[in-house]
Amino acid sequence: MRRIVFSAVVFFLYYTITCFSQGSPTIIWSVQANPTLIDKVSVTSNGQMILTSSQQHARTFSIVDGSLIDNFEYPGENLISSSLSPAGDSFTVGYTVGTYPPSGQSALNDLSSGNVIFTLPGCFTAYSHDGSKVAGTGGGVYRYVNVHLTANGTELFNIYNGGYPGYVQFSPDDHLIAVASSDNTIKLYDSDSGTLIRTLSGHTNDVNTVAFSPDGMLIASGAGGWDASGESTIKIWNVINGDLITTLPGHDYWVDDLAFSSNGLYLLSSGRDGLYPSNDAKIKIWRTSDWELDVYYDEEVANGVPTLTAVKGTNYFVYGNSYGELFLASFPDVIPVELTSFSASIGNSKVTLNWTTATELNNYGFEILRSTQNENWQKIGFVKGYGNSVSPKDYSFVDNSVTKGIYSYRLKQIDNDGSFEYSKVIEVDLGTQAEYELTQNYPNPFNPVTTIRYNLPESGNVKLNVYNLLGEQVAVLVDEFKETGVHTVNFNAENLQSGFYIYKIEANGFVQSRKMTLIK
Repeated sequence: MRRIVFSAVVFFLYYTITCFSQGSPTIIWSVQANPTLIDKVSVTSNGQMILTSSQQHARTFSIVDGSLIDNFEYPGENLISSSLSPAGDSFTVGYTVGTYPPSGQSALNDLSSGNVIFTLPGCFTAYSHDGSKVAGTGGGVYRYVNVHLTANGTELFNIYNGGYPGYVQFSPDDHLIAVASSDNTIKLYDSDSGTLIRTLSGHTNDVNTVAFSPDGMLIASGAGGWDASGESTIKIWNVINGDLITTLPGHDYWVDDLAFSSNGLYLLSSGRDGLYPSNDAKIKIWRTSDWELDVYYDEEVANGVPTLTAVKGTNYFVYGNSYGELFLASFPDVIPVELTSFSASIGNSKVTLNWTTATELNNYGFEILRSTQNENWQKIGFVKGYGNSVSPKDYSFVDNSVTKGIYSYRLKQIDNDGSFEYSKVIEVDLGTQAEYELTQNYPNPFNPVTTIRYNLPESGNVKLNVYNLLGEQVAVLVDEFKETGVHTVNFNAENLQSGFYIYKIEANGFVQSRKMTLIK
């Protein structure tokens, strides 16, 4: 079964496979990344680079094929954790310093040279999503939480946490940091001032790991400790009011790591045997729609998975096991083709179609289909796909056999096994209009997708933006050179609230605005 999901001037093609209750993950690739247990993995925000840490090594790998990019040595240290900056220009490694009792410390390093830029307390670290701040906490007897500016190492705050801190995470908007704590709580701090916003209580064992949902509305926390009979559940919390939403069984021994899928449909959890034998699955995937266990993996995942993370903007996740192996795997919903744009432009008596994919899996290619008001769909061309890819790919097709009239286009994406799915339809008008025009969007009112059409009697730079009634810009639909002709843009307002909005075009001195209504 397939389904199509649309977004701003964008649509996605999803392919859904039947999920099994247990077994092994769908592996894209695997490599022997480290000689022993991988303690932490992280990925850049563009999803192109992975960082791992283990013992005296921090290593970076290409997400395309798992090939080694760089290796950084830390002789005499035992790395406990690491974190890669969103932009991939720096990284941290965490370790303990001093004789008994030791204390946690991290070094923030330049990625190109490996040189230390500055150190900060705490061996567990996390970057803010905009890359401007880094938080550090925990390790040895260190019980404080601190946040520094990545630009120069300036400390914004350093506060006492109470219990021994575990993993730390920034909220998607970077306003909060969540800290897992050995006093069985999760503490939420303001990321600028260090003010304690809320304490989430309910676990009866050490909280080891935390994760925010992509929209920032939920926090997942995982418990576990050295007491084999202790609690090792996963709890889901409401960030706004701190209410406990549900408790999941978690893993037999302890919950090592948690991550939400990029689309927010799943929560990924991992566990390990630790000091006590356990037959529990080491990777579990939970549906966020009803918090039921969707699938669990108990094969080909070694005796433990200490670390995992989702790859932003894709249906993939990365995990490292206790044997030092690194894996790129897919969530249950495999995306053979993720289309991030599909548009049409008119010029010189021809129609040019352009589309871009973010990821591809078993993509044979695209049939280009065309229809007029009085005809059925006809195949007018084919463009071969890239097969498998986790990097953006651009496609183009030119239709030279057009005259005056209204034409509709769609893509038929075909997998290597012959299965296929159709894209959304886009329409172009090859009329004889000789004036600038911005038409009324259709449908109007809309929820959440509508189509905007504009006519250019001459080529030039075009800006088409959307504003709220306060005059604040909420979306940029077009900001580039366009040829003469009629152009169509799809606008997805799924992230906006219901209400009135203004869309405005500026082209060669021509300015026109229209009002549209979003009703959810």
